[in-house]
Amino acid sequence: EHTYFYLNDEGDEVSGLSSGTRTLVFDVRKLDDPVLVGQYVTESPATDHNLYIRGNLMYQSNYRSGLRVYDVTDPAELSPVGYFDTVPWGSNEGMGNLSTGALGSWSNYPFFDSGVIVVTSGLEGLFLLKVQGVDE
Repeated sequence: EHTYFYLNDEGDEVSGLSSGTRTLVFDVRKLDDPVLVGQYVTESPATDHNLYIRGNLMYQSNYRSGLRVYDVTDPAELSPVGYFDTVPWGSNEGMGNLSTGALGSWSNYPFFDSGVIVVTSGLEGLFLLKVQGVDE
């Protein structure tokens, strides 16, 4: 439909402008007058990165917070569906503050007909996942 635009900005977490991972939702039916219709902020301070929409699901790579999957049926109210933590071991001593850094899930690809989602993770490699029991 291309009526909503989902925006995340890795700079807001890194610079401390947001206390958690933040996604903004705009109604863009009138391109010269986009309207902010929703803002979703998680409790995680992880930096958001690439997000993709397939059907009613958003697949968002959030570095240290891994892959996050949200139901976007109601664009103003994102609903968490599931997640996969690509960096589950906790702190990374000697590597600086990576809660808002680039370690973890950098991107994903949720567009295979099979439903398989490819998730990349900086030091951990590549993961092949599938969301179970969710209609897209």
